[in-house]
Amino acid sequence: MAAKMFHLAKCAKHSLLKQKIEEHLDAKIGARLDRMAELAADALIDSMHRLSARKQASRRYEEDILAALRSE
Repeated sequence: MAAKMFHLAKCAKHSLLKQKIEEHLDAKIGARLDRMAELAADALIDSMHRLSARKQASRRYEEDILAALRSE
């Protein structure tokens, strides 16, 4: 039981330290990290839009092929 409590205390200390480090990083470079996160999110959204457009183009191509085969 004592070993588990000691382990729990160490985990809590590490968690608190991580939180404190995050607070200091946010205060010192938070704006830069916000800009990096914004750029990454914009790149992901752009990639998703391009993927969607490719899928739609592929579906249209398949539909056109099927229509051409049916009309013969």
